[in-house]
Amino acid sequence: FSDSGKVYLLEEVSRILFGNMRNPGNKALTGNLEESRLLGKLILLGDIPFRILESFTTLTSIRARNNASQILNFMLTWKDEDVYPLLKRYLSQNASSMVRILTLHCAESGLGEIYLGIMKNFMKHRCLLEQYMKMDFFHELYKYLNGTTHNGRENAFETLEHILLQKDKVVNFLISEYVPFFSFYFKLLRSEYDDIQRRSIRLLSTILLEPNLYMVMVKFVSSKTNLRQTMKMMLVGCPIMRFDAFHVFKVFVANPSKPDQITRCLSENRDSLISYLEHFATEEQEHSEVFRMERSMIINILSGLPQLPRIESKRLRNFTSCSSTVTTNSSNSSVIFA
Repeated sequence: FSDSGKVYLLEEVSRILFGNMRNPGNKALTGNLEESRLLGKLILLGDIPFRILESFTTLTSIRARNNASQILNFMLTWKDEDVYPLLKRYLSQNASSMVRILTLHCAESGLGEIYLGIMKNFMKHRCLLEQYMKMDFFHELYKYLNGTTHNGRENAFETLEHILLQKDKVVNFLISEYVPFFSFYFKLLRSEYDDIQRRSIRLLSTILLEPNLYMVMVKFVSSKTNLRQTMKMMLVGCPIMRFDAFHVFKVFVANPSKPDQITRCLSENRDSLISYLEHFATEEQEHSEVFRMERSMIINILSGLPQLPRIESKRLRNFTSCSSTVTTNSSNSSVIFA
C-alpha cells in the first residue's frame, strides 16, 4: 500500500472498531458491536498487531501513525468477553517478538511518544511485562526520563510507575536485578529535573511500603549508602520533596531488624535528626494527623538510640561534601547532619 492507502485502510478499521476517531472524546464503541467484534477477531487472526508495530517506521504521515497506534492501543485494552480470550492467547504466543519490535525497532526510529503510549498498555499484560523486563528496560526508559520535554518525561515516568506497581509481577525482577535497577533509580533521585526527582522519591516510598515487595524493602533499608542518600533528600528540594523523603526515611528507622551500620549512623545523627523532624514540615503538612503520629513514632524510636559521638571521616563528614545547613520552615535554627 502507498502511504495514502495505509491512511485510508487504518481509518476504515478505526471507524468500524469504535466510530470516528478524530473526536478525541469518543472513547466508547459507537458502531455495530458485532461488526466490531468480528473485525477485532480478524485483526488478531491476521497478525495485524504485529504488522502495525512493524509498519510504524514506514508510515510518514502523522495521521497514519496516530491511527495505527490508536488501533493497537484499543486492541490492547479492549476486554470484550468475545475478543479478550483470543487477544490473551495471541499476546502469549507473540510476546517475545512484539516486545522486541517495540523496544528495538520503534524506539530507534524517533517515535518516542508513540512508543511510550503503547508501552503503557503493553505493561497491562503479564506475558508482555515479563518479556520487557528481560530486556534491561530501564536503560531504554532513562533516555526519555532524562529528556528535555516535559511531556516525554511525564509519559516515561508513567510507564515506569505502571511497571513497578505491578507488585507481584516485578518482585522477582527487583530482587534478581537489585543492583543494576537501583543504580538506575538513584540517577532519577538525583535528576536535574524537579518533576522526575519529586515523583521518584514518592514512588520509592510506595515501593518500600508494598507488602508484596517486602524482600526488596529489607535489602534497601539495610544499606548505609541508601540511608545517607535518603537523609540528603530530606535536606534539599522543595517542601513536598522533603516530605516524601521523610516517608522513605521512616522505613529505615521503623525497621525492627536494623543492621549495626544503620543503627550507628542514626545514633551518630540522633539529636540533629530529632531537631530537624520536629520543625521540617510545612503548616499544611502539620494538619495531617497520620503524619504527626508517624513522626512522633519515629522520634520516639530515635530518642531510644544512644547518642554516639560523630566520627569525623570521609564516610560521614558531611552529606553534601562540605558544611551543609538547612533552615527549617518553622525555626531559624539550622540543622547539620554529620
